[in-house]
Amino acid sequence: MNFKGIAIGLIIFVIGFIAYLFLPTYFPNYSHVEGVYRNHETTVTIPAGATQIVLKFNITKNNNSIVAFITKGSGNVTILNGTPPKIVYNQANIVSVALSPGEYELGIINNTTDAETVSYTYGIFPASYISSFYSGLGVLTTITEIVTLGGIAIAVIAFIYELLSRRKKAS
Repeated sequence: MNFKGIAIGLIIFVIGFIAYLFLPTYFPNYSHVEGVYRNHETTVTIPAGATQIVLKFNITKNNNSIVAFITKGSGNVTILNGTPPKIVYNQANIVSVALSPGEYELGIINNTTDAETVSYTYGIFPASYISSFYSGLGVLTTITEIVTLGGIAIAVIAFIYELLSRRKKAS
């Protein structure tokens, strides 16, 4: 029995899977971005139906975007600006937006009828930096997934081919 095709497929699968799992260790700036999120992770309890301002921040010409998201719990993440505060951006669970320089507030809205304990994190980055970071990460993730699935496909096709060739030999 010839197992070369199956072995090659499994080797490609293992290489792709390991590349996918260890992506955080070799992708440029991954540890920096992850460290920013880890340092800013906070937990708050928000009363039912309320909006709680959890952060006041300043956007400059260089650091002109914010990425904020809920890690545990549920709610809407909102960006407010001005006096009285007006909603600039509001979305469920995550906000990623480039902003004009100025003073802003980050709020979390609890839309439920019970108090909600929410863990959230945020990072303030240059818009071009974080945009290219996530674009590159998406491309590399897709490539590793394709390699992994390609390895599985090669192994399965080689296995099916081997089964069919055995049937022909038996006949």
